[in-house]
Amino acid sequence: LNRMRQPMEGPVSLAMLEIIESAFIYNAGVTLQFLVSQDALQFLLTLLMSQLQNHESKRQKKICVLGLLAILQINLDNLPDLIKQGYNQVLTKTVEMLHNLVKQNEEEPSDSDSDSSDSDDSDSDSSDGEDEDDKTSNDDGDGDAEVDDDEEYMKMLEELDAERTMNPDVWDQQAIEDHEDKYTSRLDDVSALATFVQTFQSLPESLIQTLHPQVQQAIPPLVQKAQEEERKRLEENAA
Repeated sequence: LNRMRQPMEGPVSLAMLEIIESAFIYNAGVTLQFLVSQDALQFLLTLLMSQLQNHESKRQKKICVLGLLAILQINLDNLPDLIKQGYNQVLTKTVEMLHNLVKQNEEEPSDSDSDSSDSDDSDSDSSDGEDEDDKTSNDDGDGDAEVDDDEEYMKMLEELDAERTMNPDVWDQQAIEDHEDKYTSRLDDVSALATFVQTFQSLPESLIQTLHPQVQQAIPPLVQKAQEEERKRLEENAA
């Protein structure tokens, strides 16, 4: 937090902000309590709202959405007064950010989607070898398969900072996205849409009705997208 209060390059500030967003995902209640105890909640919320438009990659948007949803999952009575006062804004920004994420996913298909046709052609030739490899990989145990997310992410930040120092003229958003392509997380398997539906269904209808009409109108399409995503997942699992 002390480092975040110091002047930083925009991308570095955003990367450090993602650490706080990730902390919300893993335990929003404890993270909020810590920020309050450090008298840093107002600073963090101001920084977050000012940086929302800078969440350019799909991964950045997803972490932000899941972090905001984690806050919304906390009972309203247990939230800090500062969050209660800006609750409507948190709801609005969550819907807007998820809408932007869904739109970007449609415009920029994932590598797995774009490569699916190629993989289908080669599956029949390599299925035996892959099955053997998968079996060997699974036998290694969860301890070898799981990666310490925090340690790996901090390593990524160090690499970014070193690259910025060495190449200040070319270090930009594309460099961050290139590093993100190498970074994996347990959150990769978490659906932002499904989490959104689960969270918003638990909210009182009176809170949803306080949102701007345009924001309210954006919710049903997101619910529909979540249903389509779940249907596709079930079909793939059944195949």
